[in-house]
Amino acid sequence: MTARNTHQSELPKIGRFEFWVRFVCGALLGTLIGARLFFILFDQLALLLVIMVGLILACGFGAAKYGDRFWHEIFDR
Repeated sequence: MTARNTHQSELPKIGRFEFWVRFVCGALLGTLIGARLFFILFDQLALLLVIMVGLILACGFGAAKYGDRFWHEIFDR
């Protein structure tokens, strides 16, 4: 068994509905973080837009792929 197969077996298979629920919740977190950055970078809208899209996608896919482990890493610090 290779390391790649071992890593994939550690993540449970999720359905399409669960994926989208996780993704939307993660994307909401990314949106909230982006809204906070708006007050810091409001004079640089192009940079803010790029950062917000990156945050929304990163948080959305992170939450969708890793589920509870993602949320523990974010909030248990």
